Amino acid sequence: MSTAEIEAGSADLPARVRLAAFLAEVAPRLQRLPPDQLDGAIRAALEGVLEALDMDRISITEFSLGAKSYRFSYAHWRPGLPPLEVGVEKAASFPWYAAQVQRGRKLVFSRLPEDLPQEARAEFAPLVSIGMKSLVLLPLDDDHEVVGCLAISSFRDHREFSPELLSRLDLLASVFAGALLRSRFESKLRDARDLSRSIMVSITNAAVVLDREGRVTAVNEALGRARSILAKMCSRLMLSFPPDTATAILSLNFSMLYLAMVALTLASMDSVKHFRQSRCPE
Repeated sequence: MSTAEIEAGSADLPARVRLAAFLAEVAPRLQRLPPDQLDGAIRAALEGVLEALDMDRISITEFSLGAKSYRFSYAHWRPGLPPLEVGVEKAASFPWYAAQVQRGRKLVFSRLPEDLPQEARAEFAPLVSIGMKSLVLLPLDDDHEVVGCLAISSFRDHREFSPELLSRLDLLASVFAGALLRSRFESKLRDARDLSRSIMVSITNAAVVLDREGRVTAVNEALGRARSILAKMCSRLMLSFPPDTATAILSLNFSMLYLAMVALTLASMDSVKHFRQSRCPE
């Protein structure tokens, strides 16, 4: 280990201790929180990380369509710094940065702009011009694809990042990646449910959705109306059966009776359609 790394390790020891304590508290919380509470928890966690590291700005960028589209989805900064435009498309602004992070590369710049490669200096010039002095960029991935990036920066002074601190930051990135993926999955599931609900509402004929084991998971309004009519018909038919037969019918599994009602409804619809076609040929 070089002298510079030893000095950096000594300098950031308090930050490492604070970050380790914060991770021990926040990581289990983000893992067990219900998906609908993750959004607020991620925002609060970013603020806590910034305080633990005593740095000035932190953000999470989410990628979509590979690295062709990305935006800041979460951000926190100290008072007096220019705000980040959360939710605004940024793909055209930082193509070099996006390409590097998409490849899973961790970028550490202790001294800006000196540490930047020549091909990236023009891209980062706007950040340097507002006073950014140090920056670390950590890819957020799930072992299959990079879904975003965690960026932490200092504006007050230059910061050295020891290997020990970077190791803890890698762990922090994995915690945020897991929370982000859970949040994305919940959003996609919610969208799928909304789409399914819209489709069921738009169907004018009776419709029923079954799972792989044949259990009814959803019905539309048309089937609900048909079920009500069939229930009344069944009640009248039951009155015409002997008591023993009626009791046997009532003991049937209700899901089977329900499916029988569905089949009867659909068969009735087919009969009406056939009758109309035979009476009114085109």
